[in-house]
Amino acid sequence: AVSPIPVTSTEMRKEKILTLRNAFQTWREMSQSMLKFSQVEKVEWKEISEDAEQREMDFILNSISHFSESDEIFRVFGEDFLFPGNSHFMMSDISQVKRLCSDSTKFDCIVLDPPWENKSSQRSNSYESLPNFSLYGIPIPEFLKKDGIVAVWVTNNPKFLKFVQLELFPFWEVQYVTTWYWVKLNSQGDFIGDLNSPHRKPYEPLLIGIRKDSQLEFNLKTKFIFACPGSHSRKPPLDIFFR
Repeated sequence: AVSPIPVTSTEMRKEKILTLRNAFQTWREMSQSMLKFSQVEKVEWKEISEDAEQREMDFILNSISHFSESDEIFRVFGEDFLFPGNSHFMMSDISQVKRLCSDSTKFDCIVLDPPWENKSSQRSNSYESLPNFSLYGIPIPEFLKKDGIVAVWVTNNPKFLKFVQLELFPFWEVQYVTTWYWVKLNSQGDFIGDLNSPHRKPYEPLLIGIRKDSQLEFNLKTKFIFACPGSHSRKPPLDIFFR
């Protein structure tokens, strides 16, 4: 499943951040209300509507598909989003992800980029974070194919690295295999920071695991992905590395 990529400038103003947060808060309140009173057991797959108002209603508690071969930009909740061709996604609170997937929904590869709690996000007020225990609510074993791969972006905080490798992966019945690193470069090809900095490192780790019951032998070695950062928290594409 491919998520829509927000089209934003590299320096998002605080007013714009507040607009996004308010829009999401409104959506979350609506979705919780619908969950409370709705008797529908399963949601529908819907194709992106050309009508902006209908599009926003469809996004609540539905799985959305963009069947076109080409990438297109659609305006949703006052912001422009880029939808890759032949992509599918769900816009949902993490607690509802199981409800939004059918029993037959299985994936070869699941990539997660959790909003880890950190002082930087709290100071900038750029996004809301989630406590570690909330990740236990994602039913990875139900969504991952027998020989599937799980990849989790983690900050350089040793506490989070140990949590994913020693607690979260075992809970998901996933075996840790290796770590990849996104090395961040500027436009001149230099590191964006000091490699030896005790605070902000110029790289981010990606922890990779496989199902414990997988019968395949994975030759997943440590990789270094050199790329320039885009908008806040946007990660480099990984599809070419997993093919």
